[in-house]
Amino acid sequence: MHRMHAIVGAIMLVLLPLGSLLWGSGIFAWTMYSGTGEYRIEIRVRDERGWRSVAPTGLAEAASESAAGVLSGADHFRRGPLLDVLRSHLGELATFACRQRGGIEADVELHERKDATGPERVTRAHRECR
Repeated sequence: MHRMHAIVGAIMLVLLPLGSLLWGSGIFAWTMYSGTGEYRIEIRVRDERGWRSVAPTGLAEAASESAAGVLSGADHFRRGPLLDVLRSHLGELATFACRQRGGIEADVELHERKDATGPERVTRAHRECR
C-alpha cells in the first residue's frame, strides 16, 4: 500500500507538472517563481469620453491581496518574479479594470524584460465590458 502511495505521489509531484510543462499548457507546472525579471503594466480604459490611462497602483486597493502585490508599483518597471500566471490572465485584468473604472472596453499590456538592457516582451489583452 505504501508503495502505491509513493507512485501516486511521484506522478502528482513530478511527472504531472513536468509533462504539463513539456507537452501541454504548463497549467500544472510550478512556473510562477521560475526566475526574476522586471515588469510594468499599462492599462487603458475607454468610456463615453474616450480612452484614458489607468495606473495599476490605483487598482491595487480593490484587488485581491495577491493581485494587489503585483499591481502596486507596476506603473514603472519593477523587479519581481516572472509572471507566467499574470500573462495568462491579462484578459481578466482588463475586465477588472473596465469594471472598476466604468468603461466600455479596456486594453492591458504586460511589459517584461530580464533587466534594463534586455529585450522587452509585450503581451496584450483587450476586453469589451458592455
